[in-house]
Amino acid sequence: MKQHYGRPDVRAVAAKSLAASKDLYDRASTLATEGAKGFAEIADTAWGNTKALNEKVMQNVTETMEYTFAAAREITVAQSLPEVARLQGEYLKSLAARATEQTNEFVGFSARATQDIVEKAQLVAAKSLKTAR
Repeated sequence: MKQHYGRPDVRAVAAKSLAASKDLYDRASTLATEGAKGFAEIADTAWGNTKALNEKVMQNVTETMEYTFAAAREITVAQSLPEVARLQGEYLKSLAARATEQTNEFVGFSARATQDIVEKAQLVAAKSLKTAR
């Protein structure tokens, strides 16, 4: 550095300070941009999984309602009370089995969706750490 009357050159200090500030700004800007991109990726993953879960719920509700109406049609044409009782019993047993199956399917799907989001968040975090260095 140049010295002027025993003092460091003010211009050199100012230039060095400006360069350091610009470098700090560039890093912070890059981190913020990467953070926003990462958040968007996580949000997109979460939204996609939520949409798929909602579609599965609607599919299950539709299938259950169609099955219920089919069972009701069978019951309405039954020839006797014992046949009605038998059909209702079969319907309830089948409905319980379907509900259990759908619940297990939904829980499994939810667990996979959650794992997908966690993995995406870990990837984004790792990428952010790499960018920060």
